[in-house]
Amino acid sequence: MNPHVAEAVKPSYERLTTEAFLSYCLKGMTQNANKLLHSQVWQRCPKYLFAWRKRIEVETFSAVTSFTFYHSWWMLTESSHHHKMNSR
Repeated sequence: MNPHVAEAVKPSYERLTTEAFLSYCLKGMTQNANKLLHSQVWQRCPKYLFAWRKRIEVETFSAVTSFTFYHSWWMLTESSHHHKMNSR
């Protein structure tokens, strides 16, 4: 491996072996902060099946659109519910 490449990737490997990260993984948690969105992408386009790049892009767009729509709807619903509760 090129020494410059090794130097560049070494911090990533060191972070992946920290006590805090490993204990986080042992608890069954994930390092992915966007796991809900990512799970929607992989439900549409499973990792174990081959897919062309275009399909992954389309499925990602679909997941993001769906996720954004649901989140916006939920925020409006919660806001409306909160407003009704405070107006009583």
